[in-house]
Amino acid sequence: MTTTTFPSDAERPVEQAADLPVAEPSPLPPLPPRLRWRVVVRTGEKGKIDPSRPSRPLAWHLVSCTDNDSPVAHCPVGQRLLESGDDPDGHCLLDGVCPRCDLQK
Repeated sequence: MTTTTFPSDAERPVEQAADLPVAEPSPLPPLPPRLRWRVVVRTGEKGKIDPSRPSRPLAWHLVSCTDNDSPVAHCPVGQRLLESGDDPDGHCLLDGVCPRCDLQK
């Protein structure tokens, strides 16, 4: 039976480099900008959530949303959702652009 031993790095002379290929680390792609969210909770006349209401009491907006109920403050997707009585789901305009739609491109 034949045994073979290899010197460890500590035993290898400095001028003798390891014969392993060195791969350059690939740069990571940049992360998309983070969207900051807030929720608007709609309550009934007495300040309590009415469980018998058919609509959802929560509406998700971006923190930068200037007017929660205004269709003008939302992109076409958000406007369509608001018109149907639904949550705009963060489709709010920021400087005329919807960051949510922009990330989905």
